[in-house]
Order: sequence, then C-alpha cells, then structure tokens
Amino acid sequence: MKRHSQAAHIRLIVAAMAFLFMCTGESVPVAAASPASATGALPPLFISPHVDGYLPRSALSKFYTYDAAAPLDDEVRLLDSNEWFDHYEVSFQCEGETVYAHYLVPLSARSEPVPCVLALHAAFVTEEQFLPMAAHFAKHGLAVLLQSLPYHHRRSITPNVPMLDGTAFVMGGPERVRDNVRRAVVEARRALDWLATRQEVDHARISIAGASLGGIVSSICFKMDTRLASAALIATGSGLAGVVRSGTFKPLELARQVFVSDLVGWGDYGEVMAPVEPARLPDDHPRPVFMLNATADELMHYQEALDHFRSYSQATQVWCDSSHFLPAHAAQMITCDFLIRTLIPQAVGPALDAGGWHFAELVRQPIPGENRLWVDLEVSRGAGARAGAAGGSDGGRGGDSGGSRPLQHALGVPLLNKLTPMVVVSRATLDATGHGLDELAQLPAILYVTEDDSDDEYQAALAYFDAMELGGTPNPAVYRVNRVARVDRLTARGELGSVTYSITRSYPSFQELMRMLKLAIDIDTLKPIPTLPTISRGAWSTWVEPPTP
Repeated sequence: MKRHSQAAHIRLIVAAMAFLFMCTGESVPVAAASPASATGALPPLFISPHVDGYLPRSALSKFYTYDAAAPLDDEVRLLDSNEWFDHYEVSFQCEGETVYAHYLVPLSARSEPVPCVLALHAAFVTEEQFLPMAAHFAKHGLAVLLQSLPYHHRRSITPNVPMLDGTAFVMGGPERVRDNVRRAVVEARRALDWLATRQEVDHARISIAGASLGGIVSSICFKMDTRLASAALIATGSGLAGVVRSGTFKPLELARQVFVSDLVGWGDYGEVMAPVEPARLPDDHPRPVFMLNATADELMHYQEALDHFRSYSQATQVWCDSSHFLPAHAAQMITCDFLIRTLIPQAVGPALDAGGWHFAELVRQPIPGENRLWVDLEVSRGAGARAGAAGGSDGGRGGDSGGSRPLQHALGVPLLNKLTPMVVVSRATLDATGHGLDELAQLPAILYVTEDDSDDEYQAALAYFDAMELGGTPNPAVYRVNRVARVDRLTARGELGSVTYSITRSYPSFQELMRMLKLAIDIDTLKPIPTLPTISRGAWSTWVEPPTP
C-alpha cells in the first residue's frame, strides 16, 4: 500500500508542478514566491462563484470546429474475446494525429446494435488502468470505446518514464494547455464520427463518461455535441483553471502564490482558459447528467464541482467524503446503473449473465451516513437473455428462471479502494441468530446476502463475485456464514473450478464468529486496488449530503 501511495503522491506533485509551468509558460523558482510563504500564511482560495456568465455559443462553435468529413483511416484489430465481449484495438486519424482506443463490444451486438459509451480516462494513468471499468460496462451489455487522451500511453513524449505519462498535456503556457484541451475534445468528437460508421452500435444511444481530466473533456464534448444522450462525470470540477484556483493539494497552493506575487495575472489566465472551462459553457440541449464528487477532493474543490453542477439543467450529483480517488467499485456500479437507465429507458437497471445465472441489478439510492453501496439482485437460474441488458423487452429484469421464482439477493459494496474478501450470509441465518446486517456491515468486506443457506444460492454468489471481479487476492477470498456446516466440495468444484473449502469451523455464538471475522479481515492488511490507490484516506468513506457553498 505504501508503494502505491508514494507513486500516487509523486504523480500529483508532478502534475502540480506542471500546473505551475502551465500558468507561466516557464519554470518558476520556488524562491521567488510571495512574502506570504515566508510567514507561513497561505494565499486565499481563488474560488470563483458561478456569476461569470456563459460564453457565446457562436464563439464556442468556432473554437471547437473541425473537419468532420476528413478521412478517418481507421484500423481495427481483435485482441481477445471472452464469454461477455470482444476486445479490439482501434486507431483513427484526427487533425494529423493518430488516436488510439480500446473497444469492447458485447457479444449481443452480433445479433442487434447495442448502446455505447465513449469513455475518457483520468490524467497520468496507464493504458490498462481504466480497463476494469470498461469491462464492467461491457459485461452489462454496453459497447465501450476507451480512448487515450493526447500525450498519454502510446502518444506519450516520455514513453520510457511511465511516471511522467500525460504530463505534457498540462505543460506550457495557458494558450498551449487550452489548445490541448480543445484537441482532446475534437478527438472525442472524431470518436463519435467513427462510432457512427459502426453497424454494431445503436447510433441514437451513445453516452460519454469520464473521470478527472477525462471528465472535464467529457463535459465539454457533451455540451458541444448533441449526438450524446447522457454524460457521467466522476471526480470532475469546473475545469483545469479551477484546479489551480481552488485545489487544496500543497503544490497547488504554491501555484496560487505565483498569482498573488503578480508573476502572472489571474484575470488574463482565466480569460485564456475560459473556452475549456465546462462551467462556462451553456447547456443549450438539456440531457441527463450524473456527477459523482468528493468533499475532500484535493484537486477538484467541492465549490468548483458545485459550480459545474449548476451549469446543467438535468443533472444529478452524488457526494462521498473521500479524496480525489473515489471508491472505484462503487463508482463503476452506480455509473453503470445511470448509463443503462438513460440509454435503455425500459430497463430497471443493469443485468449480468455469469456461471449459469442471470443477475438483474437495481442500485439503491446512496444514503448519507452509510459506508456502502447497496445493490438488489434478482437472480434466476439459466443464462437469461443478455439482450435484456442491452434493451430486451424485460428491461434486464426477470431473466429465464426455468419456471421457478427468481431469488432475491443483495450486495453491499464497501466504499473502500481495497482488495476485500466477500462474506456470504443468508437472511435465514440472520433471522435464526437474531442478528441483522449491522454487525457484519462493520467488516471491510463485500457482503452478499442470499435467501437461504443452500449450496445452489451460494454458488450463485460465487458466480457473481467471480464475474464482477470485485475482490482481489485475500486468503481466503470468500467467507460463508451458515447456521449448519454444509460442505459439498464436488458440487462447488463442478460449478466453479476455482472454488475450494479450505477450512470449516463452528462457533458457539454469533459474537464469537464476529470476533474471528474482525481478526481475519483487518483493513490495515488489505491491499489497495491497482486501479485507484487510496492516498489520503486509507479507511472507509461514506455518502454525505451536498456541501454548503
């Protein structure tokens, strides 16, 4: 965990120093800071209330204009396939540059067009870092075009120094950074041009999703291009200028000292960056927007996120008290739920086929004060119709239960960026012991609640856990809580070859069981997830009310 945290801190420091360079167009000696730094006093936050007004649509259209008729000269290469989707590598041309992307297409697209999500990653990440989220969407019936931003991955100017990947995006004076953002937006619109040529994509049902820098680019693209049906924005503020203006990360405070020292005029800087500040762009064509933000975000200050939220006519904003690195598993599940419901109006929620089971998901509304995302699962025997997840008549609910009643399960995902085990318990066991979920919910683990203690329902839980890739490599990865010890190794191994029962123990009381589980599942020994390592908060996050402006 410490190695991951140090790497994340170094990347943020590199980014902050790049912002200093961005603000001035040249290196800024630390010794030249204002007298405030000598006294230890910090310059005030440059929080700009949402009173600047929107930029004229005509000027924005001119700024973001591009040749949509230019040849794409695209190339598509199949990388691999699995039981849910085909994975391709895509490249196309945009204003003299080669743009690269991963393209995940559900197998259901072989019979009918499917909805699609154009996904844009955060800054300074590896090419594979956001693939798990793309795979999550694709397993639920959405095609995903995960596009690399300028100066990232194969387009990096420092390919041999991964730590610096993408920093060139924010290097240079404000005009250059502004033009880099425009370039990223135009490339995203060219991606929409490319998707318009694909027969497997339903061209009327395309959304955009982005995180951090990718969220800024996504929000601009959404406001500039009416082909997009909705937008999901994770850890996104009002723009790059807002990061410098309001970020609480220490090197960003140094950047503000540059402005206080009159080394750079803030007014001129703000005007130069205005066309790439999504909060300054009008929402002329209202469509659904989902925003997930953090009150303790060191880069995207909550006031900037509020300003951005107010610039939309049909936006929903959910808040968590985490750092900039929001809980990844919960983020991808709640985002997928929003995308499915906006792209497939008849759908109640996402659906997934795995291990001979059909899971129809209904994400519950986050409740302030809770530290989990809860998902209701309607579970049916048989594959179900994957087309239901991609727009079938049942809207992703019901599936093929083989004539039997669908099972009602529930999943509780902790707001942690940790590789956690899963605890499987039935409502029957909880009722028999006289205990609810409150005690088990204290564990830093995924909770899967079945109806009863049958091996059949347990295997459904394992199939879901395995397909969703929610856990990591704790040992053991799954704990099964039963009233009576029942071990059917042959049945379990027949369903999932990776499942074994290594230890079976009996406990005289529920309290004794909880004592064991608390010792076995220690948050300090859990490893961070590889995609979004926690840096400022190693413990739980919770859902919270919107912050007061």
